[in-house]
Amino acid sequence: MATDQSGDCSLRLSRRGFLAGAVVAGAVPLLNACAPPAAPSSGPSGTAPAAGVKPAAGAAKNVYPTYVPVSGGPKPDYHDDNPLYSDAFDTYPQNPFKANQGGPPGTGSPVSIMVTAYFPPPTARDQNPTWQAINKALNSDISMINVIPGTDYRLKFANIMSGDDLPDIMHIFFGYTLAPNLPAFFKAKCADLTPYLAGDAAKDYPYLAAIPTPAWKNSISAVDGSLYLVPIHRQMTSVPPA
Repeated sequence: MATDQSGDCSLRLSRRGFLAGAVVAGAVPLLNACAPPAAPSSGPSGTAPAAGVKPAAGAAKNVYPTYVPVSGGPKPDYHDDNPLYSDAFDTYPQNPFKANQGGPPGTGSPVSIMVTAYFPPPTARDQNPTWQAINKALNSDISMINVIPGTDYRLKFANIMSGDDLPDIMHIFFGYTLAPNLPAFFKAKCADLTPYLAGDAAKDYPYLAAIPTPAWKNSISAVDGSLYLVPIHRQMTSVPPA
């Protein structure tokens, strides 16, 4: 899987099934980053299909997913119908919406991640209660095997590209300037998500369908008419009129 600073994540072909990303709210629209996805799971809960699960039939001619906003959450204090803006609240909701209604989405399988070091390296997992709690909540072993400073990321990424021992998730930090021949790399070594996410097929994965269409179009998600990467949209926040 890969991500870019305008916002993408793609998956290795060798990974069983595909992994679904989580939507991350932020301050700048159409700039995205990759979040650790849930491990493969079946069912239309926003997680990914398990290995061998057939993708939804009738993927639309449009390569980008049909946008469907998530419903069922607490009523916001501020709302804008423009999907580039997220809802806002004066206070933290008393009854926040629980995204995974059916328990942990993971199947216990490990997920390895290569990402740019935006912050100092995290405390080692065996000494990090937050990391352990996330793994427990996901029922998946999230392994940050490569947390690399931005100054070294291009060289490290090129080295990883040249081999076959790829992480499950790779952050495309500099977009197409990260490395030469990225489209060919995506097509050769990353999973084609088109059958699962193009057009109405994305409705089976509501938290991916809830990513606004401009985020997909503003990223490098599509390569030669196929989806190889998943943007995670950093929305603007709705504010009251002046």
